[in-house]
Amino acid sequence: MKFLKDIKEKIGYSSLNKIIEESDRNKSIRGLNSTKSVGIVFSAADQETYDKAKKLAAWFTEKKIKVSALGYVEEKEVLSYYSYYVGFDFYCKKNLNWLRKPTGHIIENFIENPIDILIDLSLVDEFPILYVVAHSQASFKVGRLSERTNYYDLMIDIEQDNTIDFLIDQVKNYLTMINSNNQI
Repeated sequence: MKFLKDIKEKIGYSSLNKIIEESDRNKSIRGLNSTKSVGIVFSAADQETYDKAKKLAAWFTEKKIKVSALGYVEEKEVLSYYSYYVGFDFYCKKNLNWLRKPTGHIIENFIENPIDILIDLSLVDEFPILYVVAHSQASFKVGRLSERTNYYDLMIDIEQDNTIDFLIDQVKNYLTMINSNNQI
């Protein structure tokens, strides 16, 4: 079974790399002062991660930035503790096709949503999340430093503290440092 999963994953990542190479999205460095909308993708593995994603969304909302978020649950169903929070949607294993590609209107709506900044809060590579990152037309994509360097426009090294708290702090710091001239 692992052999089949590895083959599916290899095919999936190969197709994502092709999508990234052929992407014609309008890339633009964005700081907070020039941002009107943010998308957050995250692994909703537990309630603690979900709560931290909600706090980050609230931080952007306080700055009058519109937020939409998409959490991936590695279960057959979305768990009950994911209560409805404005702008948050979830997908799970039942929303994946045989190659583990996410499908459905929730995914399509998020990918097609024109956002200024996409933030990936994942601490490890998960194909269903990277699929959304690769397909997003966001102007500026931010995520942790990874071997998949072509997925993000800004990569944050979290090796010294591989936690979601540290990643979120670094995202806030870097987006705050980028000024209106789109320079760091």
